[in-house]
Amino acid sequence: MNYRILIFSFLSFALSIPPLVASTEGLSQEAYFKSTDIGSDYLGNAVAVSGRFAIVSAVLEDGSGTGVNPPHDDLAVNSGAAYVYERIDGVWTFHSCLKASNTDAGDSFGADIAIDGDLLAISAVGESSNATGINGDQANNDAMSSGAVYLFRLEGDTWVQEAYLKASNSDTNDDFGTALALD
Repeated sequence: MNYRILIFSFLSFALSIPPLVASTEGLSQEAYFKSTDIGSDYLGNAVAVSGRFAIVSAVLEDGSGTGVNPPHDDLAVNSGAAYVYERIDGVWTFHSCLKASNTDAGDSFGADIAIDGDLLAISAVGESSNATGINGDQANNDAMSSGAVYLFRLEGDTWVQEAYLKASNSDTNDDFGTALALD
């Protein structure tokens, strides 16, 4: 059997790890998601699936709108968006487009996504407010790329932003929200 050898020089031992074998047996493509916008939006930068919803980000999307299903324009380069798809009777369909409540160019909304049932977290690592904690002042850009996380909750059939999260010590280039998880 062909094994890969990893050497950890700082620990002075070798560890053999068998190779992972991938199989496509029993797998079939169920859906093909495509943005409703045309362009180089980097669709699929992050993907999360829970229950009947699949969330697919496009961190380089350029719309300046905010909230749920805003009108599309190209006035905020690389602001980012997240597209929600819903599986109904075995068919995946477009549900909604989500944007940050404080959309700005370069925010990269959708850098990471996590979903657990009716709770959705979406990060924007390029967001630049110097706010701290929960639901702070989103109106300034005094801490470039400090990052933020937006929590959305499904209310009825609509995703509603529930919270705007920042680090307790927001600072330039923190990239808060680089990795997300919900449980």
